[in-house]
Amino acid sequence: MNDSPSEIDLLRAELAELRKEVAVMQTRTAVAAKADQIDTTDIDTETGEPSAGRRGFLRLAGAAAVGATAAAVISQSSPAAAGIGNGQNVQLGQTNQASTAADATVIQDPSPTTLAPVLFRANNWSSNSITLPTDQRIALAATTTGSDVTNGKRTGLYARTADPGNSGGQGVFGSSEGAENIFLAGFQFGVFGSAGTDGGFGVMGYNPTGVSSVGVLGRADAGTGVIASSFTGISLYVRNSGRILQDLRPTAGAPTTGSFTKGEMIRDQAGDMYICTVSGTPGTWRKLVAQHPSFANAGGSINLLSKPIRLLDSRGSAPINNGGNKFAIGTPLSMQVTGTDVGGLSVPAGATGILGNLTSTGATSPGYALVWAGDPATPPATSNINFTGVDIANYFISALDATGKLNVQASQSTHLIVDVFGFLF
Repeated sequence: MNDSPSEIDLLRAELAELRKEVAVMQTRTAVAAKADQIDTTDIDTETGEPSAGRRGFLRLAGAAAVGATAAAVISQSSPAAAGIGNGQNVQLGQTNQASTAADATVIQDPSPTTLAPVLFRANNWSSNSITLPTDQRIALAATTTGSDVTNGKRTGLYARTADPGNSGGQGVFGSSEGAENIFLAGFQFGVFGSAGTDGGFGVMGYNPTGVSSVGVLGRADAGTGVIASSFTGISLYVRNSGRILQDLRPTAGAPTTGSFTKGEMIRDQAGDMYICTVSGTPGTWRKLVAQHPSFANAGGSINLLSKPIRLLDSRGSAPINNGGNKFAIGTPLSMQVTGTDVGGLSVPAGATGILGNLTSTGATSPGYALVWAGDPATPPATSNINFTGVDIANYFISALDATGKLNVQASQSTHLIVDVFGFLF
């Protein structure tokens, strides 16, 4: 960072020295006038003007010096003019007043209805070659580019607040509507961005080049790097690619040391996700089931219905009943599982599998029955239940197809019953 005095600081220092010189000359002039009064020998009797005598010459020289110094003071203290929009002037370098809380310098756009893309611009070295957008109203543009003598980092705007006390503070405060930071008093932020109800961005980081870089970086050595907060809307919105990258911890499994808060999520060195369910040291952690890359529907959790529901009963007492008829030999029934209501309960859409019981009743010959997902015309060479003429039931787990359907078939004529008590999602 360049720590050399700015041009405004140099002008202010020069102005202070000139004022001291004016005060000294005014004092000397007053003393000379008091001691000498008006010497008539120095007055030209014809013109009434001071003569070119010794005293008159000295007084003329002193007056000239005072006048020149005063003119210099006036020149240095006059507001620096910069045309903005309609050509009106703004004032820069106004003297600070220790007794007033007013702003030392205010730059106000005099024409709010006329587009003034850049109200104030500070360039570092050759940064005036940077082209700023002409379709935006920019209050302050701070730009830097070019080579660094000491290979330092180029920073467009550096803002820092130190020792803010109990009231907190922000290095940079950005707001799309001007709201004050009244609800986060006592906290310290490097950058604080606030967006109002009319939309907009409190803080926006943009990388137009398309190369690998960071739009916004938030870092806290101890604490939270970035806080995204919304009272009624979306706290964090990931646009366009929708990608979120989370670093892996160097250890396997859930954390065993350190303090954590309920709701935190981490990924271990294998990439498995864990979520903290109870705050503590190290807290209570639950592993989210990992998805095998070869199975698109892997990784779902088991959900149990509040009570079992009977979806199929070919005897005619269920929503799906095969017309009240026994299953014909080798004839499949494709039943809609998701969304079928039974007493106010149903397997929800999106379920990838079910947990249930398959029952055979009324069979007169030995045989078997099976359930499967997929094409009803191509049953697998498997069975879920084998019957010999007596009623029998068996537990099963089966996948559902993309539409939430399940196929049922029997090798011999029998009534079949399907009860469901859970699903995979």
